[in-house]
Amino acid sequence: MQDTLDHPPVARGEFALEIEDKKARLQQLEQQRLRVVADSRNSMAEFRLESQRMADAIQLARQRLERCRGSGG
Repeated sequence: MQDTLDHPPVARGEFALEIEDKKARLQQLEQQRLRVVADSRNSMAEFRLESQRMADAIQLARQRLERCRGSGG
């Protein structure tokens, strides 16, 4: 604390501005991190949905094939 008191007011003001800049940058980075996490979760959800659609399509194709084989097709 004594070090801060030894600095002239201008230096303390510059230091305060630097701290505010770093806080703002940290907040920007946190917002960016949250967007990346959200995008990642959305991508995983889309991947799971598409995988399920593919699995359903494969199952339907197998059922049709079995019906064709069963009917002599």
